[in-house]
Amino acid sequence: ALAQYIPSLELMNRKLPFGLAETGLCYQPEDYDDSDAIGCSSEVTEASLAWFCSHRTSSQWLDYWTRQRLQWWRKFALGPSDFSVCDVRDDELNEGALRGAKVLYKFPWGTETLETLWMRGDNELLRSHTGSQAGLQCRDGKRLVVPHVISLSANVDRGLLAVLFNSLQHIEKVDSKQRLHQRTVLKLHPALAPVKVALDMGKGSTSELRQVCEGLLQELLEVGISAWPGYMDTTLSSVEKLHT
Repeated sequence: ALAQYIPSLELMNRKLPFGLAETGLCYQPEDYDDSDAIGCSSEVTEASLAWFCSHRTSSQWLDYWTRQRLQWWRKFALGPSDFSVCDVRDDELNEGALRGAKVLYKFPWGTETLETLWMRGDNELLRSHTGSQAGLQCRDGKRLVVPHVISLSANVDRGLLAVLFNSLQHIEKVDSKQRLHQRTVLKLHPALAPVKVALDMGKGSTSELRQVCEGLLQELLEVGISAWPGYMDTTLSSVEKLHT
């Protein structure tokens, strides 16, 4: 995102604060060791944000984004308390970082980091753009300043795993014979569910009802709503052949 800082200045009228976000594949270094995590891979999907602000308000912006990121994860969760934040210890700070924070998730095997936030000052921006500082300056009120950077990076793969674990719900039900039945249900938040509507006609449905379901399915798909076709997707033959 820092590489796009100069081209973005005119779009933002050189006025602070503003941010640049991006998502893409990243590669872990060969000596990267995270053996306790499930699904470790040298290739991960990462989402990042570079937030440019005045040096006077950089600490407040770090606190703001830490709160916002925690609230974002919790609003989709069945168990919001499994998500938490903590400050990065001084001996764990990245080079050039003044402060840091982490968004954490409590997996069954232990707590892992989903996002890391850094208050980096202006050093990183100055290092990435050589030459006159005048070209880097933005307006902070009536003054021209080189902005400080708040950086956020999130491991999307680990975040998805956290959402899936948090959405698992164990349901117990006692039948008429007092027998206990248990099952595990994936209860995703509607905003995150890949399928928004499920149309299950059942094998005993009439021809008219099946036609209504088929028509409704096509209407949902045409307007971009994810719909699961139920029995219509279980065979290459027509729906009528399921009942012959």
